[in-house]
Amino acid sequence: MDALYDITNNTKYDESTKLKVSYDVLNSASKYKFFKPTFKHYLSSQVRSKFIEINSTEWDTALFLPTERFQKAKKTKVWSDSRKMI
Repeated sequence: MDALYDITNNTKYDESTKLKVSYDVLNSASKYKFFKPTFKHYLSSQVRSKFIEINSTEWDTALFLPTERFQKAKKTKVWSDSRKMI
């Protein structure tokens, strides 16, 4: 997350602050081993949950919220597989 602060559109860190991230930026970062297990491409027609906007003042808090809901495996298995990818 610390590296993402370098690609914000301003340094106010208020409701106007956004990350300047595109698919190309994310895709180019996928070559880094720590990034590989974090990048997922979802079909919008398959997403059933709502997306919410998180203001920059809450980004650090949101990182630690327990929001995962894995369907086919327990979270310990997913985390273990992610560590193996790295």
